[in-house]
Amino acid sequence: MHDVNGDFINRDITGDGAEMWRAIRNACHGIRHRGALAYLAEEQPWEQFYRECFQSVLLPHFAFVYQSSCSGKMEEIISADDKLLKQVPELAAQRLRLSAAAVFQARGEGRGMSLLRQLGKKRPECSFTTAFALHATLFSLPLLQAAMAYVYLEWRMGSGTAGLVPEKPDEWQAIFSSDVIASAESIREALAGHLTGWQSDAGFVCQ
Repeated sequence: MHDVNGDFINRDITGDGAEMWRAIRNACHGIRHRGALAYLAEEQPWEQFYRECFQSVLLPHFAFVYQSSCSGKMEEIISADDKLLKQVPELAAQRLRLSAAAVFQARGEGRGMSLLRQLGKKRPECSFTTAFALHATLFSLPLLQAAMAYVYLEWRMGSGTAGLVPEKPDEWQAIFSSDVIASAESIREALAGHLTGWQSDAGFVCQ
């Protein structure tokens, strides 16, 4: 495991949000899916989802897959995906399964994507969360930036907001401060806890 000051959790050194914005643009590039992921505004408020499901269930899973994919541990990734889909509500699990194809279609044929193609063949109906975490490592996105890109997609797709990627860093900043309410610092703190003891939280089921 890596601590909060290690290579896996990078800070936005400039403080202007540009690094996060570029990470989101890189992570979202080519992904055409427009439906909701685990979060759906009609089912629960975003603040509740962010606190109970994202930080406690999706984020530790995302971090685990990210680390496992760095070492090519496909069987561990598939096993973790099984557990995740049993932890989230049934409708959310269905949406996550249906959404993974968008990652495979966007990335599966590119150079250096053999691990993602392997996941697509062995588990084509895995969760979007798993596929996205794995593809983030192939694009060398640091864990913090990858997690921010993922939570952005959860909010954007689940809220039905038009347009997938902010056009400028200041637009990204405004969205996260006024709408997403998911600061880099709060995710960094949550990751620090999960990276040192995520296994103890594995049984949490979001409501």
